[in-house]
Amino acid sequence: MRSIKTPYIKWLLATALTKLGVQDLEGAEIATRKVLEVAENLHGPLHPETLQVVTLLGQITYMIGDLDEHANALEKAYEIIKGMYPTGNHIRVAAAATDLAEAYWDQGREKDAENLLVRALGTAEGLLQGLSKNGDPEEWLKVNEMMHMIKSDLALAYDSQRRFGEAEPLHVDVFRELPWGSGYSHPQYFTLLNSKTWASPVETPEGVQLSEEDVTAKLQKDMAWSLTVNNISNRMGKEHRGLIRPLNRLAQLYISYRQFEPATETLKRLMSIQRRLRGADSTAVCDVLSLMATLSVVGNNPDQAARLCDQAKFMRAQQQGYCHLHVSYHVYEHGLAKLAQGYLDEGQSLIMNAHRVMDSYIPVGEDHPWNSFLHRRRLQLKQSIQDWQTRDYVEKKYKQTGLKVAPGSQLTPAEVMLKTVPQVPQFERPKKEELNRPVREQVKFEDEDLVPIPPERKVKIVEGLQRK
Repeated sequence: MRSIKTPYIKWLLATALTKLGVQDLEGAEIATRKVLEVAENLHGPLHPETLQVVTLLGQITYMIGDLDEHANALEKAYEIIKGMYPTGNHIRVAAAATDLAEAYWDQGREKDAENLLVRALGTAEGLLQGLSKNGDPEEWLKVNEMMHMIKSDLALAYDSQRRFGEAEPLHVDVFRELPWGSGYSHPQYFTLLNSKTWASPVETPEGVQLSEEDVTAKLQKDMAWSLTVNNISNRMGKEHRGLIRPLNRLAQLYISYRQFEPATETLKRLMSIQRRLRGADSTAVCDVLSLMATLSVVGNNPDQAARLCDQAKFMRAQQQGYCHLHVSYHVYEHGLAKLAQGYLDEGQSLIMNAHRVMDSYIPVGEDHPWNSFLHRRRLQLKQSIQDWQTRDYVEKKYKQTGLKVAPGSQLTPAEVMLKTVPQVPQFERPKKEELNRPVREQVKFEDEDLVPIPPERKVKIVEGLQRK
């Protein structure tokens, strides 16, 4: 709100923001509506200051859980922005249309949401064509990211309606055009594109440690999603479709903060809503299973994670074929879970199978960023498996020899072994039951929380197989 120049409006708005800061949402809504009335009387409905107040009202009504008033505020914001840019050829028009589409989707107005996303995509594509990569790089990247986000949202909308033929080209476009290494905004692809499964909430993306005050502030801001969930539940019902978006976000936050119990309960609730709304065999359920698998790995239950990944892979493949791009994501995650279980060969094989499917979606050419990204990931995988094997083997042999580290020595048991048993680097892969890792299951889902589990089966994805 720094760009608001009118002193009277700024003074009135301070009251609304103060109430919002102490989570007096109803008081903040009343105060903001008064500010909006003043702004419209002073400047008219299409003024930038009016737009900022309307945007704030949309945020407050969403936190309150009033999805109808939230949509009304975003409709007004969309009309203001279209009035500010009559040609409609501006990134703010596309962004406003996308925000309004989310609000419509929460209300169940799927066709209206789809039409807005199609319109927003056309705007973003037109803007991108008018920009040159050799021009303003920041502007080009901003529009490019917006276009990817709209394509992803539209593809997920098609998926939810089982219109897979219309969704696949959009998913593939995003996958091919993604600026590799910067990460994806959508949680579904988080594990694929980041070397860490979940970023630590106490670090910035650059790895800089945050202060305790910053972490506390971040936690308070992030956990405001729980307030939104509670308010929507109270107003609209505990299984309203408008809960899907905040529950999804809240689950990711709980996982990143290692809050296992609330993460488990949140995902159970999300699963229940998606099963009722989209069906037990829907791709939306597969996405929830994927999040459950991620939580299971973080919560030291790799056996459950592998089972969930296998289930998601099978269910999605039944609808889209085993060589579909999204199925390869589940195969990849299944491989990571198998590694966590100790099945190193099987885990590596699954990951390589997933990579082969992903390769088939990338245009041939050594200069594509995917090739260098994939090469780095394969090297990391190979090194991590070698390190894992060495550590487990050394720890097992160290216990058998009865060697002890001298008091005050800086050597670890592994270093003692490597110094005293020169043949250690030459070893056979240990069996799963020989791996010496403590297991402290902190996450467990019951069968009734999930969907009927298909019989276990082994599927090999081979090169040259036609996608269905």
